[in-house]
Amino acid sequence: GNLGGGVTLLVMPMVMEGMLQLTGDDRNGQDKAWRLCMLVPGCLCLVATLAVITGRDLPDGNYRELERSGAKQKGSGAKTFAIAASNLNTWWLMIGYAFCFGVELTMNNKSVIYFYEYYDVSKSLAGVLGACFGLMNLFARSWGGMLSDAAMAKFGLRGRLWAYWVVQVAEGFMCLALGLSTVYTPSPSRMRCSPECYTECTDPIFTSRSGDFCVPKYSTDPYAFGDHVTPGDGQNGMFGQYQNEIKYLNRTETVLYTIISNAAWIKPCASTSIDNPGVGCTNFDATSGLCMSALEELPTDLKKVVVGDYGNDECVRNSGKLVETMVIIVFFSIFVQMAEGLTYGIVPYVSRPALGGVAGMVGAGGNLGAVIGSKAIIANSDYDQGFVVLGMVVLCTSLLFHLLYFPEAGGTLLKKGALGSFSPQLWMPQGDDRGADQLDYSAAEAPSVSRTTSLAPPQSGEDCSEAENGRDVATRM
Repeated sequence: GNLGGGVTLLVMPMVMEGMLQLTGDDRNGQDKAWRLCMLVPGCLCLVATLAVITGRDLPDGNYRELERSGAKQKGSGAKTFAIAASNLNTWWLMIGYAFCFGVELTMNNKSVIYFYEYYDVSKSLAGVLGACFGLMNLFARSWGGMLSDAAMAKFGLRGRLWAYWVVQVAEGFMCLALGLSTVYTPSPSRMRCSPECYTECTDPIFTSRSGDFCVPKYSTDPYAFGDHVTPGDGQNGMFGQYQNEIKYLNRTETVLYTIISNAAWIKPCASTSIDNPGVGCTNFDATSGLCMSALEELPTDLKKVVVGDYGNDECVRNSGKLVETMVIIVFFSIFVQMAEGLTYGIVPYVSRPALGGVAGMVGAGGNLGAVIGSKAIIANSDYDQGFVVLGMVVLCTSLLFHLLYFPEAGGTLLKKGALGSFSPQLWMPQGDDRGADQLDYSAAEAPSVSRTTSLAPPQSGEDCSEAENGRDVATRM
C-alpha cells in the first residue's frame, strides 16, 4: 500500500502522457485526459475487490465458519473499538503514526509540485523524483520491522520503544535538513529585499535574522500594475527563458531565449512548462520589456518546453542543490518508512482482545497526519519553510513516545512495574476476551459436516492422511 504511493507518482505521469496522445494536448484534450487516467485506478480497485470477496479471512478459514465452530470467539465491533480507544498507548501510537505515515502521504502530495516549481525539471521528471520517496518502501519499512525485532530480542519490549523513538527523531532531523537546505535561498515564494520592495522585509523562519526577504507582488498579467512598473523588475513577475546549451569540443555555450507571452509570465525564481512557442528573443531588455532584436526560432522540436528564471544565480533552481536535495530526500524517506514499521512492531502488545481496533485507530492516525501536514503545515507554496515546521512538529510529538508504558515491561524511561498497579488500559469488560488471532481449537464443537473437520488440529496418534484430507477441505471454505 505504501509503495503504491511512489508507484503512482512514477506511473501516472506516463499514463497521462499516453492519454494526451489520444485526446490532444489542448485545453479540452487535457480536461479529458486526466479523467480518462482515473480508469486505471478504477480498474485496479475492481480487481482488488474481487480478490477480497473471493479470498479467505484467515489461513484457517473464514471468520463465520470459525465462530460457528467455536474455535474463534465471536466479537463485537463496538466493544473492540471501546477497548482500543480506552488504552492510552493507542493514542500515543496514533499520534506517532500521524507524523511518520502522515508525513509520507504529505510528501507524496507535495514532492512532485515542489520539484516542479523549485527546480528546472519537467512534469514527468518531477514525478520520477517525487516517486523516490515512496519507492523506499521496497525495503525501508521492512528494515523498521527488523530493527524492532532485533531490539526486542536484545532488550525486550523497551528496546522496541527506544528504537521507535530514535528513528522518529532521525526522521524529524532529516525533514528539518530538507527545509533548511533551501529556506534562505530565493524561491518562487520569496525574493531578496530591495529599496522598492512592496512588502515588509521578513525572514522565512527565524526572527533573529535581519530580514532579507520579501514576498513578490505577483500578478498573472505582465502589465497589471500599469506603465510605471516594468515587467522585468522581478517583483511582479518576469518572462521565462528557455535555455539551450551548445556543446563544442572544449566548451559549452548557453543561449537564453526569452519567451514574451502570458503563458511564459512566471514568478521570480520559478519555472513552468508551456507549449512550444516556436520563437524566442535572445536580446531582451528587462527595463522596457521589449525585444531589441528579431525573434529567433527555438532549437527544439519538443511539444512542451520548460521556461524559467535563469538570470538570478541565487535561485533554488539555479543553485545546483538538486543532488543534495535528493540525497536528503532518500535518507528522510528511509527513516519515515522505518518509523512506520517500528510502529506496528509495538501495536500487537497494546491490547490482544482489541488488536484490530488498535491497528485501525493507529492507521487512521496516519491519514489524519496527512491532512494536518498537507492542509495546515505545508498549506501554501513555501514548501521548504513548511518542511522546517513539519520537522519541528515531528520532533516535538516524538516526546510523547516516552509516555508509552506497558506494566509487564515498562517504558522508555520507566522500568517494569514502576507505576505500581496503574494500567494504560483504562477500561476492560468482564470476561475472557480473546483476540482474532487467538484460535482455541479445543473449544470447537464436534463437526456436523465434513467442511469443519479441519478446524481442530491433528491430535497425537491421529492418522496423518485423515488430517491432510481435513485440511484440504478447509482450504476450500
